[in-house]
Amino acid sequence: MSHLFLNNHLILCVAASDGYLALWDLAQGLRKRGISIRNGQLVTNPPYIATEPDQTTWCHRTKVHESAIMALESIRIDQHDILVATGGDDNAIGLTRVRYDHHAAQLVSCSTLRVNRAHACAITGIKYIHCDESSDTEIRYRIATAGIDQRVKTWDITLACNDTDMVKAQVRRAQNSHCAVADASDMDMMKLDGATGERLVVGGIGIEVRSLKGL
Repeated sequence: MSHLFLNNHLILCVAASDGYLALWDLAQGLRKRGISIRNGQLVTNPPYIATEPDQTTWCHRTKVHESAIMALESIRIDQHDILVATGGDDNAIGLTRVRYDHHAAQLVSCSTLRVNRAHACAITGIKYIHCDESSDTEIRYRIATAGIDQRVKTWDITLACNDTDMVKAQVRRAQNSHCAVADASDMDMMKLDGATGERLVVGGIGIEVRSLKGL
């Protein structure tokens, strides 16, 4: 599960064991309770209105993996587009680009690219590292993945700025290294006290902390 603010909307990304990715727009339900979204933050407008939970539903649902989704990371591309990266029990990476129309308050396009055989076993950790916006026509993201196969890999994803069709996206494996953590279950970024820059942390039966230099 992950969330992103897009203008005055809060998009919740939910992945499940059926291989589906579901997107929820929570803005309307929040407004009913006197909570608005401004500049990427939730703002309470008194008086706060306590009501019964809404019977809401997702705004879009799409099949990404053949089986369970084990890891999810959402990345904001711009005010309209998001990229959702997922790792599955099918050993694949899913890259789903979503465009949201704020005026119509609805999703207008959704395209998925799947990188099969990305790992030898299930992918249980996925994390956004950085992006390169030096080009006017394309943008490049680097993500890291961890799997049960005790490998940590980094990937370069190149997207066209104005084309949401993921078939045209380019994915290249940048690095592939051994991980000392058995049964890796998640990965995250953290900043250590007294250290410069962030670190990539892999957790499972033990913890491994990696420098981002060269990643």
